[in-house]
Amino acid sequence: MRGKLSTEALARGSAKRPKRVIAAWVAVLVVAMGLLSALFSDALTTEFSPTNEPESKRAEQLLIELRGQETVPETVLLRSETLTVDDEAFRARVEALSEEILALGPDTVASVVDFVATGDETLVSADRHATVLLVAMTGSVRDAEKNVEGLHEAVDGAGEVAGFEAFVTGETTFASTSPSRRRRTRSAARPSACRSPS
Repeated sequence: MRGKLSTEALARGSAKRPKRVIAAWVAVLVVAMGLLSALFSDALTTEFSPTNEPESKRAEQLLIELRGQETVPETVLLRSETLTVDDEAFRARVEALSEEILALGPDTVASVVDFVATGDETLVSADRHATVLLVAMTGSVRDAEKNVEGLHEAVDGAGEVAGFEAFVTGETTFASTSPSRRRRTRSAARPSACRSPS
């Protein structure tokens, strides 16, 4: 009966060499885990997504189709003590700033509306020394808060050009900037810089 393998013989052998048995089990587990990850790597994921299209997803898509992409408005004020919007240098500065803001990419900025591109006089101050650029930040307020720093850098750069001052204001700017920037923006926006639409 010595040739037969019994559970009693296995137990006796395991008790005599416990380190070898533990090492064997660890090796078996490592091999098993390796095989699982190799064979099922495409099937296993920590991400969750429904296999069908739930009503909430369809409703969200329908709202985007009806209202357009969700955006957050920001307003940029550009002014000069010496130039007016009728001067070529001022117009060139507006165009350059619009292009720089749009260059942040569609994931950051959905659109920019300015006086030079549209000819809309409501975007120009009564004395014609200032104009606003209407910036639509892409996505929700939370998305805009993550991306607004690029807009601030573009506006700060425009304000460093000799003869120009530039400021930005809006919900995202107010929520994500320091008190000193907020004070500076409020004081710049306080005068009636631009005409109201009639």
